[in-house]
Amino acid sequence: MVENIFDFNIILWCFFCLLLNLKHTHFVMRLVYYIFFVILLINNSLYAQDSLRTPLNIPMYLSGSFAELRPNHFHSGIDIKTNTKTGYSIYAVESGWVSRIKVSSFGYGLAIYIDHPNGLTSVYAHLDRFNDSIAQRVLRLQYQKKSFSFDQYFKPGEIPVALGQIIGYSGNSGGSFGPHLHFELRETKTQFPINPMPYFPSIIDTICPNFEVLVVYSPTKNQWIKIENKVDSIIELDTILVDCISPRFGIVTKDFSNGSESDLGINTIKLYFNQELVYQYNNQIFSFDESKYVNAHIDYKHYKTYGSRIEKLFREPGDKLHVYRTNYGDNPLLPDSISDILIEIFDSKQNKHSLKFKARYHTQGAHMQCPEAINNALPKFRFDKENYFENEDVKLTVKKGSLYQDFYFEFSKQKLSHKTLSTTYSIHKDVIPLHQKAELSIKITDFPDSFKSKLVIWNGKSSLSSRIKGEWISASISKFGDYSLMLDTVPPLVELVKVDTSALTMFVFKVDDKISGITDYEGSIDGTWVLMEYEPKNQTIFYKKDMFLSRKSSERLFEIRIKDDVGNVSNYKVNFTY
Repeated sequence: MVENIFDFNIILWCFFCLLLNLKHTHFVMRLVYYIFFVILLINNSLYAQDSLRTPLNIPMYLSGSFAELRPNHFHSGIDIKTNTKTGYSIYAVESGWVSRIKVSSFGYGLAIYIDHPNGLTSVYAHLDRFNDSIAQRVLRLQYQKKSFSFDQYFKPGEIPVALGQIIGYSGNSGGSFGPHLHFELRETKTQFPINPMPYFPSIIDTICPNFEVLVVYSPTKNQWIKIENKVDSIIELDTILVDCISPRFGIVTKDFSNGSESDLGINTIKLYFNQELVYQYNNQIFSFDESKYVNAHIDYKHYKTYGSRIEKLFREPGDKLHVYRTNYGDNPLLPDSISDILIEIFDSKQNKHSLKFKARYHTQGAHMQCPEAINNALPKFRFDKENYFENEDVKLTVKKGSLYQDFYFEFSKQKLSHKTLSTTYSIHKDVIPLHQKAELSIKITDFPDSFKSKLVIWNGKSSLSSRIKGEWISASISKFGDYSLMLDTVPPLVELVKVDTSALTMFVFKVDDKISGITDYEGSIDGTWVLMEYEPKNQTIFYKKDMFLSRKSSERLFEIRIKDDVGNVSNYKVNFTY
């Protein structure tokens, strides 16, 4: 595509030069000049918005948008609805070659990556299965590696793919909780996900995003202003009184597209202060290393407390997300002065909605700044330094770059309860996000050495992969909160729920581990390894017939072995005839 456009531009230029050498009037020459450059601009514009084939042959209705706010990450693609069904054919959006296949019980599930000559990579995730030729290659790799999960890269041209070729079928694999296709476009060189919406003009979205709430942050009490949306593209509010000279704002929004009732996200915000652009957020491309900065972009404390996401119209000092084109600075209001504020929001199809109001700084009971409450009795954790806390019970190390803002660290102990085997330690509260994992160590007391290997650090819902060194047990924690010790001496639960040697799926097991979690599993028939698939969301492990299973008219032995994170093992055997 790039080469063809380059050749076409050269032809146009040569044609223009030829006309210059002919004898024409000045008017004709100027006309030819303008015609050439108009054609050139149109041609380059078409290249900049080059469209792709849709990956499905059904209407492209979305349940998720690019850069949508998700727990701990920005959504890296678009989610395309499949009518709550699996099994729709998935087509390559452009010619190229398979560069990567990843299979996992978590995350993207069954996923295929295709590199294209135009410098883009398309990604198709949560598939039910691959096409026959790819599926056979995948099966051989799984038996070769003796693992269901694998991540394999391929050389250019090793697995060629034609435009419109069926590469697989839609599904619900991995971390998906409903049938759909997760589709991404990435820059091949950087693997940065980019907004795929401009490449799909067939996705119709003429609906403007809506403002739900305007938040005015204050040192005394935040103002929560519910927005009544109108048909007009501009919403105007009454004058808002603020009690600090540099007010900060946040917004809650909703966005929908034609034919879908799913709440999507916006990815562009602009804030104007007296007609001057003071803040701009434009998330059209990001790196996966940056994705967790979503917790700096939103009001994380409000989200963890109330469940809704406020997008802040200012940047935290530790927020390194590159999509802020204009930094929010201090824009002081003079006493009793009135300033014009304009907020604009855009969705991926550039539908825009605007919110206008005036802000007035009133001096009665006002504050010069808008800081959070200060408690000098507590240790201050700095966003720009490594932070360390230690007492006789716990040790905590928070690496530099893990925090988005300074805060005052709180620690407390709760009494021993019947739910845990140790005191519960409150390592601050989960209202301050961590960008990187912190290291937590808890002192081991009153446990005999024979049980220490079965100890894990518990966060109230699940255990963490823990390490023991002397009198301390350590784990990497991804959030602040309550932690205690738990003892896991119980092997995983294994229950046979289905045997059907005549069907594709021959054996289905219900599995569970209440504390440390299942970390390894293996199946065999007559002592030979066979491929089994684990679905954590359904708590099942199953075996399907494949080309490596030979048929014998005799009794055979199927065995499954399951291990949890502290080494407890369960074995299950069943005889069958096939």
